[in-house]
Amino acid sequence: MIALWSILVCSAGAAPEAEGLSAWWQELPVADVQLTAPEGGLPEENLEVLLRVREGRPLRLQQLRLDLATLYRVGSFASVEADVEPFPVFDDQGEPQAGVLLSYIVYPAPIVARVSVLRNRAFPSRKLLDAAGLATGQVYYEDLDADFVAKRVTDWLRRRGYPRAEVTLRATEPSPGRIHVVIDVEEGEPDLVEHLAFGGDYAKAGVSEARLRRWVRRAGVAEGKPLALEDVTSAQDLLREKLGTARGGLHRGPGRGYIAARVTPAVLPGDTGPHVTFTIEPGPRLELEVFGMGPWPKRRVREALGIDHRLRLTGGFLDRAPDLLETYLQERGWLTADAKVEIDDSALPDRRVLTVQTKLGPRHTIGDVPDLEFLDFEFSFTDGPGEVEEERLKRDLQAIFDQASPDVLRQDFYTEAEMEIGRIATEQYFTGQGHLEAEVVVEPPEIRARPTLGNLARWVAGVPRHMRVTPRVTVTLGPITTLSELSVSGAAPGLELSWLQEAIDAQIGAPFSPQAIEQLSRRVLEAHRAQGYLEAESRVTHQPSPDGLRRSVILVDPGPRILLRSIVTQGRRLTRREVIVRTVDLRTGQPIRASSTPDTTRSSQRDLEQVRADLYELGIFRTITMDLIGDEAARDLVIAVNERPRYAFELGGGASTDQGVRTFLRMTRRNLFGLAHQLQLLGQVGLDYGSDNVGNLLPNFTKPEWRAAASYTAPRFPGPNQQLTLDLILRDRRQERTWRIDRSGGGGSLRTSFGRRDHTELQIGTRLELRQLNQYDEAAILPGEAWTAFDPDDPDSPRWRVQEAVTALVLHDLRDDPLRPGKGALLSLNGEWAPGLAWRDQPRTAFLKTEARVSGYVPLGGFTLKLAGGGGAILPLSPGVPPLEDRFRLGGTGSLRGFIRDGVGPHNIATRVAVDWPRGIGPVIDYTSRADPERWVPTGGDTVADGTFELLMPLTELGFTSWDGYAAALFLDVGNVWLLESGPISDPLGEDLEPTSNQAIYQTSLPFLRVGTGAGMRIDTPVGPLQLDLAVNPQVLLLKDDPTRHFDRYDLLVRGWEEPAWRFHLTLGSLF
Repeated sequence: MIALWSILVCSAGAAPEAEGLSAWWQELPVADVQLTAPEGGLPEENLEVLLRVREGRPLRLQQLRLDLATLYRVGSFASVEADVEPFPVFDDQGEPQAGVLLSYIVYPAPIVARVSVLRNRAFPSRKLLDAAGLATGQVYYEDLDADFVAKRVTDWLRRRGYPRAEVTLRATEPSPGRIHVVIDVEEGEPDLVEHLAFGGDYAKAGVSEARLRRWVRRAGVAEGKPLALEDVTSAQDLLREKLGTARGGLHRGPGRGYIAARVTPAVLPGDTGPHVTFTIEPGPRLELEVFGMGPWPKRRVREALGIDHRLRLTGGFLDRAPDLLETYLQERGWLTADAKVEIDDSALPDRRVLTVQTKLGPRHTIGDVPDLEFLDFEFSFTDGPGEVEEERLKRDLQAIFDQASPDVLRQDFYTEAEMEIGRIATEQYFTGQGHLEAEVVVEPPEIRARPTLGNLARWVAGVPRHMRVTPRVTVTLGPITTLSELSVSGAAPGLELSWLQEAIDAQIGAPFSPQAIEQLSRRVLEAHRAQGYLEAESRVTHQPSPDGLRRSVILVDPGPRILLRSIVTQGRRLTRREVIVRTVDLRTGQPIRASSTPDTTRSSQRDLEQVRADLYELGIFRTITMDLIGDEAARDLVIAVNERPRYAFELGGGASTDQGVRTFLRMTRRNLFGLAHQLQLLGQVGLDYGSDNVGNLLPNFTKPEWRAAASYTAPRFPGPNQQLTLDLILRDRRQERTWRIDRSGGGGSLRTSFGRRDHTELQIGTRLELRQLNQYDEAAILPGEAWTAFDPDDPDSPRWRVQEAVTALVLHDLRDDPLRPGKGALLSLNGEWAPGLAWRDQPRTAFLKTEARVSGYVPLGGFTLKLAGGGGAILPLSPGVPPLEDRFRLGGTGSLRGFIRDGVGPHNIATRVAVDWPRGIGPVIDYTSRADPERWVPTGGDTVADGTFELLMPLTELGFTSWDGYAAALFLDVGNVWLLESGPISDPLGEDLEPTSNQAIYQTSLPFLRVGTGAGMRIDTPVGPLQLDLAVNPQVLLLKDDPTRHFDRYDLLVRGWEEPAWRFHLTLGSLF
């Protein structure tokens, strides 16, 4: 018997020796292949599928070496051996022949099954585990890893102010190969800062010691806190930055300008802890004296010259400064600007004055070419392509120059440097059109004063007039080079390339375009890789022909076609193997696709990037690594996963002027039963405001809105593109303006995704709920709806109403980003059918509710235009009207801005509630309400339509480059809610009733559509997005200016419904 150790067989240097020692067994047939583990530790995975050596085949050294390397890598074994013994085999006639018995013997590596931390006081275990770098499932050798891990944790503690920390590691093996690592941390006494002092002449910089202490505390240095040397360095850098800041502002504090300040830290031992001293030498203060720069002169100079605490005023900087400043001004329209920069050290010893003198001259901007609509440039062709073609080329060239210089030429400013960039881009464009000898020349521009009244006023005032610049470009096209022949050589045989001949025919006879041919070459290459030729390469050669034409050849080296031999998983602790295999959904024996290639032929095999995305969508893996091992045509896919913790906790909340204050706590148990299922427990609490007045937004603690619910989610069940969700509402209390409802119940839904990129989703579900209406305004209840059958004063009347529903939702999402869409569209169709089952002592409520909504996002330069619209209707299927809680409402943030929440739509008129007011204020209230004894209560309706037009303008696109995360918005909201009644209806108790609202009273006075318009800001904050909107109700605003013009409408909207002329809307964080 001969034992071949993996380290010898896999070593290139030992290969000849191994071959010489083992020559007798090479090419002998294999009687059997065995995989054994004398000490246990074989994984659940069937590793035999990875072996190249198979029964009945000749034994070859190369395959044996690959098997040893594969087992060692995939199985995380301590060692792998191959034992070869003589063993007879029998031929087809039953005659014995010489053969071998091959046994792979594996010894498991110790695996970390659990890591725990002991005796830690100052730091949580999670941070120490991150510092240790140990995780379950990791290979761990105590002799090799213990000291290294201990040193890593010790260094981490010492860097955080615990210099006497000692860390030891202990390992136990409760089961073979499963290691329990204990990190014993003796933090020791920390180096607490005993004294913090500041030396030097920092008062000269106008900084108090209290402010210095606040700055260094922000960096982590403070008395009584552990001292970390890295925090001292951070504090030193922060002090230099604060002292050197030249630009002030509301959120920056005053500018100081000590850019040469020196901050020297010193750490000395004290009686009970270190003494930390920062010696500050401000040095001379840099002051700016700017002449001739127009508005915001110092800010412009700082931006142009990059003046901050990192700047050094060297001779080289002063030499470059005028050019930098002139370039800055030219890129903003001052084409003839002249700048002079000098430094003056003679004024005061502690002051340096940087004097900037500029002569801006007239403002130059690119203007439209006379008689040429939409053109800013003047293009001329020495060999004209024809009038129609010339007009098209001029427009194309205008766009090329704008795209080549988006920050200068596209902004209508002219510089020679930017024109040169555009010239190069234009020549490349013509080269791609077959004009290989094209020449583009930028001529001197035409400059003349703009014929405007503003310029006339400037001429009278003696100031430079605004000039119009017309760039002039001369183009010599030269002859067109035509492609006479294009071929593809070396493509893999049998590859489906039906589209290729059509693409070649489109190129032959057309102008020679290297770019187009290169693009076709990439398509051919991707077609190969899509069909498993992962190592394919391509290149293009061009050859001139005697007649001045061009011949091109796309040379393809396909390489081997890589097929999938097996799938092996690593790193699983909780997840079942079949979950990963079912999600991967790759078939063995099929080609392996590296990436999606929409231009190529269809393939039944999914690409690896799509597989990775599907695995991440399970929500149970932190990282996923996919490797193809082997170097032959059939390879093994090894999927190594790092599982996320089983439990997750999420706390969040938000606030809104319309919905009050909200907070939620969500607990998630991931990967239930190892099937990637998850259970969520959700608790939500909300407080509405006691008043609709935005100036008096105090939470009402007496009427909290809360919810307790649980949900169970099973992804990729029952099908690969489906997800099953079951939810249970323990209690949901919903507080509206005029009513409150409690709900309990549950339901389930099945979501199915369609399309290659899952753009379309269909969700079908069913629900059963118990509902109780309490603390409601009787005017909000319409005669004929189900709630009229419930009498709170009757002890025999039921307290809860049963409502069942079948729901359907269709989503079609074409947005480029679900969170911050910049283009695309979102379409949703929502349907709900309440069959109205006959429940005992319950009124029957049946209806069909439908709603459709579409949102489109159109990019406009750097801005985004949002166009959204929707509508819905409720069709009663039983006598009566839809229930109060299911009717449509509009008004407030997110629906129709400029109105209070749910304030748009049908209203009922009712008498004011009689209240026994205190003696002191009773007469006053009676006097103020004497002329208005009635009140209006919103009821909601059965039909709704609304639309939104919103222009989002990031401040960075408006020139405020430092205001990233801020955007301005202009919006217009329109919509309304109606109650479409048709004569008398039947009450649930059987009586005939009149129309169910007072809509007939006011419908002639009410505008058909309500409108809200205004402006706002969008700000990214650490706690979530902040939306600020100031909306105006123009219909009310105009009525207040002239109430006599439409007195009936004024009496309804202003006096009756008390609609405000304007309203402020604020939303921060996450709401529900």
